[in-house]
Amino acid sequence: MKQFLSSTWKNTFIVTWEIEPELLIEYIPHKLGLHTQKGKTFLSFILYNFENTKVRGIKMPFHVSFAEIDLRFYIQHQQRLGVGFVQHLVPRYCVSLWAKRIFNENYLTLPIEYSAQETETSKVVHYTFWKNKNKFSVDFLTNKETQPNQFPLLNQVQYGYGSDKYGNPIQFKFDKQNDYFSYTSLDYSIQVDFAVLFGKKWSFLNYLEPIHVQALTDNKIRIFQPEWVYRNDNLIENYVHPNETPSIFNENKS
Repeated sequence: MKQFLSSTWKNTFIVTWEIEPELLIEYIPHKLGLHTQKGKTFLSFILYNFENTKVRGIKMPFHVSFAEIDLRFYIQHQQRLGVGFVQHLVPRYCVSLWAKRIFNENYLTLPIEYSAQETETSKVVHYTFWKNKNKFSVDFLTNKETQPNQFPLLNQVQYGYGSDKYGNPIQFKFDKQNDYFSYTSLDYSIQVDFAVLFGKKWSFLNYLEPIHVQALTDNKIRIFQPEWVYRNDNLIENYVHPNETPSIFNENKS
């Protein structure tokens, strides 16, 4: 398994809701399942900043530091816990281009501005972003005292899941250096229209009460090349000859 990217995720802010599983059916990769806890299904809106980013060990000019915004859910495959994605938002077109090519994920390039001010005891973070001339923002103020993560599922996630362009489910492993902790105090403002940002289907998030809102400690991460969860020849035989199968995937039948 080859490492694709390494970075530090800083100033992470995450909002999690409990939602109906039917809303996620169209996003679940073939033959994989949703993760549930006591019948509950979760969706998370997460903002974080990539710092000191390297692709295959190399810092790419103008792409070492950038913000990302995701709408994601949680997938269970055998004993593995991972995340699936409704959409990723990034401010760099090249990030979208290569992520789509390598991971076949739903990336959209939008203007995103990010700033953070820190003292020894506190930090203030601002995310501002635009879509179709609509301006949105997420701001938070927190101290630097930490407590165990209020949503332990975040520390159990080890994989990202998706589908290749032929419909085969793929997985990519990511390692984090430490478990996430959350800060003990948090004051925040979320000025977002989720219907505009992610589509009318998600308009109910404008009114739904989250089960968790938290700011997380920084973490070093590594993301590895994607591989097949299993290869379903019935899905790809109409699209590509076996000898032309994209080389970025390593077959892993399970």
